This record gives sequence, C-alpha cells and structure tokens, in this order.
Amino acid sequence: MGVCARAPLPSRCQAGVEFECVPSLPTGDDDDCNTVDEDCDGEVDEHYAVVESCGEGICRTRSTPASCVGGVETACAPGAPNGERDGNCDLVDDDCDGVADEDVVVLLGGERRLTDEEASSVRPRLVANGGGFMAAWADGRAGGANIYLRRLDAQGAPAAALQRISVLGGGHFQPSLAAANARIGDNIRVTNNPHSSILPSLVPTPTGFGVAWQDRRAGNQEIWFRHLDEFAVPIAQPVRISDDPDNSFGPSLAWDGNAFAVAWYDTRHGEGEIYVARGPFGCPPE
Repeated sequence: MGVCARAPLPSRCQAGVEFECVPSLPTGDDDDCNTVDEDCDGEVDEHYAVVESCGEGICRTRSTPASCVGGVETACAPGAPNGERDGNCDLVDDDCDGVADEDVVVLLGGERRLTDEEASSVRPRLVANGGGFMAAWADGRAGGANIYLRRLDAQGAPAAALQRISVLGGGHFQPSLAAANARIGDNIRVTNNPHSSILPSLVPTPTGFGVAWQDRRAGNQEIWFRHLDEFAVPIAQPVRISDDPDNSFGPSLAWDGNAFAVAWYDTRHGEGEIYVARGPFGCPPE
C-alpha cells in the first residue's frame, strides 16, 4: 500500500524456489499534508497535526484552526483584535499583544479641575502629604506669573484655601514641591547671582531639604545644589555639581535616606545625554 507499492521487489521463481513480492519501505509517519500514504497503512495524512489555535489574547480565542484537505494545507489564522488599545479592565488581551489590560486608566473619583482663571495655569507639581496632597503651579491671575499652593484631600478635591506663595511681582515659574513636617513661612531666597536660576528640584530630608537648580553664573548652564534647614533657610554655600564645557539642564534631585543624588542632561558629546551624581555634595551641616 501507499509508497510501499511504488517500487517493490517482484515475486520470482529461482532454481525451483518461489520468492514472494517484497514491498518498498515506508517513507514517513504520514504527518505531512500531501495525500500520500507514507506509512503504508492504507490511509493518507492521518497523523497530520492540526494547529487548533494561534495568535495572542482574543485573537487566539477567535482563530481559525489549520486544516489539510485534499493535500492542501491551510495555516492557522489568528482572529481580529477588539481594537488597537486594551483599555477594558477584564483580564482579556483585547489588542492581541500578549499583555492584558495594559492601557486601562483608573481615575479614582474622576478628573478634578483645580484652577479656573482666564490666565493660563502651568507647571503643576503634586506631592502626597498626610492622607492627601499638596499641589503647586504657576499662573497669571495677578497680572504676572506667580506660584500658588493648595491642599487637596485624598480624592484630589480642594481641602483648604488657595495660597499665593510668591509675593514679589511676577515672573515666577516652575515650582518644585516637597512634603515635610514644617510650617509654611515667608519666601526665602536661595540663590543670589546676576543670572537667572531656573528649574529647581526640591526634596525633604529628616533635618531639612536639599535643592538643585541650573544657572549660568560660571559662564554656561550648570547644575548647582544647596542644603536648607527645616524652614528652607540655606545653611551651606551652593555647590557646583556639573562641570563640563557645554550646558547642563533639567536637574532632578532625590534623597535615599542616606545621601542625595541628582540627574540631569547635557550636550558635552554633541547630543543630549543623561548623567547622575551622588552626594553628599559639599560638607553637609552638622
């Protein structure tokens, strides 16, 4: 049968001795889709392994299995996704990328509008603080850009009156906010040089704060740092963190419980690259 009948050794009579026909050997297990009886059992393609499903997520659930009909193989075909995004919280991979619910956005309590002024409100900063939040931003409601602060509850709703933090005219941008057990006092000047000091990054420590910023007192934009006490009063001289022939921008400061670290980007190699330095940055106050 099958391929075994293609080239058998015929029966023969030799010197009065009869030899029976000897079939050819099988050529396989009959798992190919080719209508050939490869294992010589009288059936074709009976061991062809059907791929029942393919693809990821909902596309796998909806897939069309592979088939073998008349020696023609049709490959398994994934079904259609539910969409380009997986925004339903249902443990189903709707966009068939192998991950379920990765585009779900959970809004606890929904969006809340904190400002409603004709002038733009920009550069928001938010920190958690004692079961709620503190929000700071810059806006021009008073005629020039100033920094404002508002306490929010755990759901993000305003929980206290609006406070204006900057008091000297306008031109105040880019607040940096840190939560600590300290009173809200007067404005304190941290930098004092003839060039603009911008993009501050403030973090609390057990004894006060650290603040990093960028300015060009040294000729080009560099990253600087200063220790502050619990009331944000400077208690050490500014320390230069970056020192390269090109500009350094956008400091981001962190405190790990033992030391400060600051990250920034600069263009010393032509394109912007990220750098990081770890403290203590100068001589920390006792």
